[in-house]
Amino acid sequence: EQKQVHELLSHALGIVATDGAGFPIKGRESLVHPRCFGSMPKFLSLVLKEKICSIEQAIQKMTSIPAAKVGLKHRGVLAVDNYADIVVFDESINSNASFSNPFKQPTGIDLVLVNGRKALVNGELTQKLNGRVLRKHS
Repeated sequence: EQKQVHELLSHALGIVATDGAGFPIKGRESLVHPRCFGSMPKFLSLVLKEKICSIEQAIQKMTSIPAAKVGLKHRGVLAVDNYADIVVFDESINSNASFSNPFKQPTGIDLVLVNGRKALVNGELTQKLNGRVLRKHS
């Protein structure tokens, strides 16, 4: 089964995405699946450790390819006039989310920019709500 998952993740047409919804970190009474906080760090950790694809391909599978697939304009690629949604991470990136604590933040993420504004700095949320609901062609 693990081999099949790796084959799917490494395939040229593979897209890495999740249907995990966004939840407030303080909403701990909610029943939340760990994927809501850990899918992407877990995938990047797998890529770095098991070399199932290049890090560049992994980033495309999580950003530009899904954005294009669902018709999101000006997202998923770092370019002039695009929205700057950026995650700065290091090789220690990994998910710490579990069923017993799905809200636990991942390791290895140093900075997150949402729409060009700092959302997380050195593991601390800035409390600035820079995101918005994305609709096709937004």
